[in-house]
Amino acid sequence: MLLRLTDVLGLGEEASSGPVDMYEQASRPLIPRSPPPRESLRGLVHVGVDSSSRLVSTPAADVVISALSVSGPGPVELCDRPSLYPNMSCPGDGAPPFVYVVPHGDVEVPEADGVTVVSAEPSQLSGAFISGVMDYARLSLEAWALRGPATWASSAYASALRRPVVLLDGPIFIAAGRGVPSPMEARARAVEALESMGVPVVGVVKRVERSYILSSSPRFVALAERCGARATDVTDKMLLQQLASSGCSGVVPGRAYATPKVVVREGGLTKIVEYVVIVPGPLQRPGVRSRVYRLEYGERTLRILEEMGLDPLQAFLADTLLRQSLEPVTIAASDRRSKMITSALKGLLAKAILGLGGRLGYETEVEEGGARAVA
Repeated sequence: MLLRLTDVLGLGEEASSGPVDMYEQASRPLIPRSPPPRESLRGLVHVGVDSSSRLVSTPAADVVISALSVSGPGPVELCDRPSLYPNMSCPGDGAPPFVYVVPHGDVEVPEADGVTVVSAEPSQLSGAFISGVMDYARLSLEAWALRGPATWASSAYASALRRPVVLLDGPIFIAAGRGVPSPMEARARAVEALESMGVPVVGVVKRVERSYILSSSPRFVALAERCGARATDVTDKMLLQQLASSGCSGVVPGRAYATPKVVVREGGLTKIVEYVVIVPGPLQRPGVRSRVYRLEYGERTLRILEEMGLDPLQAFLADTLLRQSLEPVTIAASDRRSKMITSALKGLLAKAILGLGGRLGYETEVEEGGARAVA
């Protein structure tokens, strides 16, 4: 397999160079929003998709280990790749690898299911390239999960007269000034395929520290500055922190606080974005201990949910606040399982390498040594 620098670099960047504008009229930059009434949630089920990747470094090669998990209500384990159970297989053809080996020179790698070799020139073997391979591994698994296991689960729930909503960890696509990378475009097309079945897909972004989407919208900047916030060239999270402390939004017990929707266009793709601030307790005001998430979705998802009598924020709150949680329960379940799988595989691989008389790279040796010390 050949991964080029253009394939992997920029996959995790948060910035958007495309035009950003307000999608809806608003008088305030941060609005108290209540969870949906329970009667509107009859039959609603959430399908959570998340993945993990870890690195085992050795003098001979870098080995990227990834895992995917899909969760349903309960939570229920709908699919893991690789699976922990021999009798539990995930539906869907063309499952991508979950182990990527990047040799340092001429290294023989035995063939194995789910394992692929990434050919890279010595000049490419940088930390940024390996980080990009880790992003690529996760994105490939998640795009496949949307096309396969999530589609299968959604169809099964729909045939049982349930109303599935897919919550995907991360953005529905990223465009980082160089157009839309092919893994992100594949992700966006998989989202569109689910939407064509009538299944809404909402991306939930947890890492927003380096995002500048809100400050890229002149109309949102004007709204924020009327509340006394410094909104130009400020990260989204810092801007939201200013708005939360300004008192401009008002404080309503038991509510979440959301920005107006903005629309981002890049490389022929369009997504709607809104931020939501969840406070730790019903009587607390938004502050530094609040959780901040970015919700992303297409216009088709918005219309599907409106036909259900909901909107994307309400679908998200049904998996968080209404389940007594500050994070989406189904994504958290997938996150825990995928991290557990990659942690176990990393430990087994490191132990096998040492058992064969091999050496580990410095970072892996420190991490695994620390894990054994804790154990």
